[in-house]
Amino acid sequence: MGDNTSTGENVEMSFADVVDKLDFTLVGAIEARKRPVALFGDALYLNLSEGRNAAVGPGIPVTADANVKGAAFTFGTGRDFSLTGNLNLNGFVGLRHAILDTSANIAVGGGSQRANDTLRNWDAIIGLRGTSETF
Repeated sequence: MGDNTSTGENVEMSFADVVDKLDFTLVGAIEARKRPVALFGDALYLNLSEGRNAAVGPGIPVTADANVKGAAFTFGTGRDFSLTGNLNLNGFVGLRHAILDTSANIAVGGGSQRANDTLRNWDAIIGLRGTSETF
């Protein structure tokens, strides 16, 4: 996967790279139904980190590390629109809240600099999902 940063730099990271940097993840989902209404929610948490050591010139160590923690919470409600013997269609609406906390530190010799930022975002979701019992 690749994307551009806010400064226009391209960032490439494969799925294998993400899994390699993954320190911890937790995912859960719940749904409750009383036909024709359904309530649902899910949650995701992940923690990614990477650190590197190098030297710039003789005896001048450089250390860099980065950490990304993220969480997403979704909750909503749905209603059945079509109930036949083999097909169930459910329209739904809800909200999703995402939090992304990033930090980076670079140390050269005896000095260091740390930068961190937190992004919070709310999104509305709307959709249609279906299940079929014919397969």
